[in-house]
Amino acid sequence: MICGPRSRFVFNDPFDFLYLYFPRSVLAELADQEGVTGLDLAVAQGKSFADPIIAHLGACLLPALDDPHQANDLFVGSVATALQSHFLAHYVGKPHIVQSPRSGLTERQLRIAKQAICANLDGSVRLMSIAQECGLSASHFARAFAISVGTPPHQWLLDQRVDLARQLLGESALPIAEIAIQCGFSDQSHFTRVFAAKTGMPPGRWRRVRKL
Repeated sequence: MICGPRSRFVFNDPFDFLYLYFPRSVLAELADQEGVTGLDLAVAQGKSFADPIIAHLGACLLPALDDPHQANDLFVGSVATALQSHFLAHYVGKPHIVQSPRSGLTERQLRIAKQAICANLDGSVRLMSIAQECGLSASHFARAFAISVGTPPHQWLLDQRVDLARQLLGESALPIAEIAIQCGFSDQSHFTRVFAAKTGMPPGRWRRVRKL
């Protein structure tokens, strides 16, 4: 619709968008970890284009925005770190890159990380908090943890939840809803979806098969 000297756009259907903001200080810290010097934006102003990686990573955050109770800080922090790493690698000028060897966590750092995650199975512990306890940045910690364990921190958290759930399902008569809460899930439906994805069957059926 055109009104006078200004244009006014009328949308008949609702639409959503996800706004991402990367503080320069965060990108600078990540660049330092990656051995990158220079933070000059390598994108022409006023130009739009599609980035499927950002689109998919952003889509991973949508359930957390729709229902915060089914997300956790560890997962959100991991996705945010992945978005920042992708942005740094593809949209920031890199006049000089120094490749540094990548290694996992030390035994002490890995012990600290696992203890922090297991003590907060609801996922309330922040990625940055664990990284700071290990003396690392969030991006360096997430990468080093994955090298040491073979899976990102939030996936390892889900594995610990499911392992505890298996134990409670097999050794107790607790209702499934109570087990879900004890294992850090927001509700029974969330627990059922994650458990089935990890084991191939819902918890009730898993318990029945176990008792046969």
